[in-house]
Amino acid sequence: MSAAPGRPLPLVTPENEFFWTSGADGKLRLQECKSCESLIHPPAPVCRYCRSLDVGVRAVSGRATLAGFTINHRFSLPGLPAPYVIAQVAIDEDPGFG
Repeated sequence: MSAAPGRPLPLVTPENEFFWTSGADGKLRLQECKSCESLIHPPAPVCRYCRSLDVGVRAVSGRATLAGFTINHRFSLPGLPAPYVIAQVAIDEDPGFG
């Protein structure tokens, strides 16, 4: 994965590679629990809602509702100077946010 010089890159692992590489085909993919159908991000080996180990990957529309945001002016990362926006969204397909 390439980025602007100095910009921090995510640690790509076998567990999250689907997320970091899925946009290449124009689709957003998130981990989902096969038991309760909740969407899980960041990816985890166990569903944080029902504790099921039966997790998979699902393509989603990308439609969402902005749940909250903040503009960070004080803290910065190397290669990512402040200010920057941190947002939380509720994905339309997530049954917990209907």
